[in-house]
This record gives sequence, structure tokens and C-alpha cells, in this order.
Amino acid sequence: MVRPVRASVLFAGFDVFQFAVLKRERALGKADQKRHVGAVVHALQYADRALFHFAGRSEIEAAKRAHRFADFHATLHITQNKVVRKAATPTCTIAPRMQPDERSQEPWAVMNGIDVLVAEEFARLRNRRVGIIANHSSVDLYGRRSIDLLYACEDLTLIKIFSPEHGLQGTADTRIGDSRDDTTGLAVFSLYGETLKPTEAQLGDLDALVYDLQDIGCRFYTYITTMGWAMEACAQHRVPFVVLDRPNPIAGVDVEGPCSDDEHESLVAYHELPLRHGMTVGELARLFNEERALGTRLEVVEMRGWQRTLWFHDTGQQWINPSPNIRDETAALLFPGVGLIEGTNVSVGRGTAQPFHVMGAPWIQGTALSNALNELELDALRTEPVEFTPLDRGHQFYGQRCSGVRFIVGDEQAFSPAMLGLALIQTLRRLYPQTWEYRKLDALLGRTDLLQAIEDQAPELADLWEPDPDFFDARARALIYGEAPPEHVAPLG
Repeated sequence: MVRPVRASVLFAGFDVFQFAVLKRERALGKADQKRHVGAVVHALQYADRALFHFAGRSEIEAAKRAHRFADFHATLHITQNKVVRKAATPTCTIAPRMQPDERSQEPWAVMNGIDVLVAEEFARLRNRRVGIIANHSSVDLYGRRSIDLLYACEDLTLIKIFSPEHGLQGTADTRIGDSRDDTTGLAVFSLYGETLKPTEAQLGDLDALVYDLQDIGCRFYTYITTMGWAMEACAQHRVPFVVLDRPNPIAGVDVEGPCSDDEHESLVAYHELPLRHGMTVGELARLFNEERALGTRLEVVEMRGWQRTLWFHDTGQQWINPSPNIRDETAALLFPGVGLIEGTNVSVGRGTAQPFHVMGAPWIQGTALSNALNELELDALRTEPVEFTPLDRGHQFYGQRCSGVRFIVGDEQAFSPAMLGLALIQTLRRLYPQTWEYRKLDALLGRTDLLQAIEDQAPELADLWEPDPDFFDARARALIYGEAPPEHVAPLG
């Protein structure tokens, strides 16, 4: 039995441990060495005794392999598509490592809500019958599904799964029916099919509903509406709602773009949020609960190590496409601006290799549009003419050659997706007044006065393109995380 060791002792011994690992691993690339050491120290910091014993005895076989992590939590044995529960005795099995980060300084991986829940030995859900809203992005730092971790825990009972838009695997681009999870055999109830929120029958045998989805920081991304509607259902049927928090991939500082209004509430506008809200899903849940007086018994399992200034590439986590066409952090950053116009008669690159990095249409002249946008000198953005052909039958202009622009973002901190959205709207309206179907902006804009200003090409549109001042007060009350980096992240327990 290894005696508990205080975090200060771990950090005091880190220099020696780091030197030993690096000395033995000269065959590995420098970035891989540093990331591995960071992962081990991250694990030590969060006080898993078995791993400390593992490292202290210098039994560091994992450090001999690039791109690997030490996995020391409850293991899952999968046999014939079934998960067999096994006691959560400390183990030192190996799980796949996160993808390498090209940045010169790799931070320790931020712990998501699911990682904190595991580290706490699921205490918050003990002796409860649980459902989970999840998809392929719902994994811990070692790539293990939150579904499997909950299912394997003997102190709670996971009895059903709910899936959002794009389904449990995150690949569908149409409405989805109910199904069954191949691994656990549990029923999967679609919240993007015949029903958009959990029903009374689906919630009736639950003691808690868990939400664990990766958002991208934009008002019209449907996962946050799914959360809001689930919170309403849980409040109505007195089921506690637990959010496992995750990072906002485009950071949590900037708030920009107009808010929608309550007359336009829909799957793409659950609440009067700006285009870019600068919040995590846990913070949004707190805001929804207060501002809409939902009365949900809400609990947020907070991240460890996240701060508002962190972009996704700062978190040390592996990028997983949260939906089929958000394939990198830049696509997530472009989405509030480029995605805003995709309800009109343009392609935003769905069905190509670069969705949201490009936009165009058969009727657009790419060179003219690129020149017009570049003349606006938007901060940290330039465009270049491009031609592309969407090859997915389910998307706009399938099989048709489109001319348009490619967006090239420089300094992500200086770039404003909301200003890009405004520039696209004003430029398309000016260059193609008879061809561009701007009225179809209504659902994603979420405001009649904005649509009227676009129709009139009114100069006051720029003045309207700001968040509602009242939103900042509501947001401030809901925030969980600070902007200043902590000196260190306190260990759990």
C-alpha cells in the first residue's frame, strides 16, 4: 500500500523524475518527450497512488513508447461487443496517447468534467440510476468513452443513452432514429429525430441525467439547444441534471455579434445569445437555469486547469471533430461568421475537404468577392479566390463547380468571426443584390430588425451588430472560470 503523498512532495521530486525519463528517451523526438513527461506529472498531480508507486519504482515502460499514456483508472474488458464490469483497482495499462502538438510549449492536459468525475470515483453519482447525453466526443483524456466509464462503475447504474444531432457516432447529417449502443447494449434515444427533448417516459426511471458534449462556442450550434431542452424536461420531471464541463475551443474571453431575440427561438437559437458567447457548456447551463427560471436541479462538474484565455490547442487535449464538418480549431473559429450565411444559396464547403474554410456558389465570381473582402482589411484575415465542387449529395450545390473564396486566418486572438459574418453579408448584398437569397438568413440571424437593415443596406447595420448589453451582466453571474492563469492546479481529494 502506497502512503498518500502531498502534491508538494511530488513537485519536489519532479526534476529528478523528468531527468530520468528524458535521459532514457533520447531516441524520441523532443516534443514527444516533453508531452509524455507532462502527462505523467499531470497524473501524479491528481494523486493516483498506484501511478505514483509505478513511477517511484522507475517501472516506466510507458515512457519507452512515443505517443502513449499511462492509464491507471478502472479498466474495461470488451468481449463480443459487451463491456464487462471490473473492479476499479489501480492498474497500469496503456491507452493511446494524444496527437502531438506542434506548439513549442505544451501545457498539461486540462481535465474535463468526466476526468474529474473519474478522479472523484464517481462520488456525485453514487447509487444513482443514470442516463447520459453523449456522442463520439464524450471521452476522457485517454480516449475512453464516458459511456463506458459510467457503465463499468459498480457504484452507479447507467441505464440509457441519449444522442444529439449527428448521432452517437457523430457522422450523420440527417434526422436520426433511436438505436442501440453496440458496446454496452444500452438503448440510444435520439434527440434529433421524432423528439428533440427527453420524454417523461424516458426520464421516469432516472435519478440523474448527465450531459457530456463538446461545444464550439457559437449560438447556433445545436448541442447547447439540446442541453437547454433537456434541462427543461429534467426540471419538469424533477430529475437532477449534471453537466460534465469541457473547454470552449475558441477561448472564453471574446463575446461578439448580435444576440437573437425570444421570437426566434429554435434549435439554432435556444436563448438570446450573441453569435460568439465566450462560455463553456457548464456556464451556459448556469445562465439558462437562472435567466429562464428553469428550476433545474443543476450540478456542473467543473474542469481542472482550464482558464478563459485558453484555446483548444492550449489544453493539451486531442482534437476530436465535434461534428462532421468542424474538423479543426480554425473551422470552429470561422463557424460563427461563415456558418451564419449557410442557410442561403451559398456553399460553405460542406462536401469538400475544407468545410467553413471556403465559401462560394456557381453564381459568385471568386476573384471579385476576394478583392472586395480584402479591401475591408479585416483584422487577421485575408482571402484568396478558390474553386471547389461539393461531393456530398446532402449538401448545397452537389456536383456543381463553385467559385468563391478561401479564408486564411492569421492571429486568432485578433480575428473576429462576427465581423467576418457582417462583411460577408454586406459584400454579398452589394455585389449580388438580385441573386443572393439574403432573406434566408432569418433563422440563424434570429432578429427581424437585422434582416430589415440588410434588405435596406442600411448603414446602421454595423451599430446593430453588437451583443445586447444586458447579456454581459447575465454572463458574468454564470461564469465559473477566471482569466488569469493559476499558479498551479490543486490536486483532487
